[in-house]
Amino acid sequence: MGNKQDYYIVLGVNKGAGEDEIKTAYRSLAKKYHPDVNPDNSEAESKFKEINEAYTILSDPQKRVEYDRHGHAAFEQGGTQKGSGTPQSGFGGNSDITFEDLFGKGFAGYAARKNKKDAPNRGRDVSYNIQISYDESVSGVEKEITLNFSESCGFCNGTGSTTGTAANNCTQCKGTGKERVMVQSGFGKITQTRVCSLCKGTGKDINEVCTKCSGKGFDKTSKKIKAEIPKGIVSGQTITIDGMGEPGTQGGSRGDLIIKVSVLPKYTF
Repeated sequence: MGNKQDYYIVLGVNKGAGEDEIKTAYRSLAKKYHPDVNPDNSEAESKFKEINEAYTILSDPQKRVEYDRHGHAAFEQGGTQKGSGTPQSGFGGNSDITFEDLFGKGFAGYAARKNKKDAPNRGRDVSYNIQISYDESVSGVEKEITLNFSESCGFCNGTGSTTGTAANNCTQCKGTGKERVMVQSGFGKITQTRVCSLCKGTGKDINEVCTKCSGKGFDKTSKKIKAEIPKGIVSGQTITIDGMGEPGTQGGSRGDLIIKVSVLPKYTF
């Protein structure tokens, strides 16, 4: 508890901030660090929990008074408000802020679809750095690059199973590849999302795992592609090649290849 950051600093407000100012700060930070906006980002998830914890205390007048008097010690074991600071699941325990308030009904619908079993998930974008000469930047150039590419495993037909047949959904995560677990914190029990411990994130219940792709359904391969660098490009600009990133899951589309261009100086000494 001694390493906890001051709740006012966490929310970026002064100690004398009013209720509306605290709520506004919380809305902004919760929207920025919410897990649905930062999937598989443990740092953002940790920050979101810290923000939620701070708002739970500062949005409650009684808890805020105790915190102002005693700091974090007010809610430690044996403190004057022992156990009273336990954050609620979701948003701040005393908050009237809903998911729709932060993101709108459209995004809430997206989040529901994203978490739905077997919903298509787009593959990750792949980044690649390329260096060209000044003259090439002026005239434009075609460059051949080699990528370490993920393709559907030819041995198991992308199923991850030795038999090559579609596997059933994992019984533990219901095909999502993630599981929710309760962990103990200084403010009580909180829920965390992590990669499913049974299927290792594949979402499938595979009896005989493919020995070539280790059950992932994808296999790494090298692939040469040609990238057209347009004339007039400058250092730091990027070129996007659609569909050349990592493959999606559950029928989702591939990500894109993002090429960042670096241009050498016109004259070198």
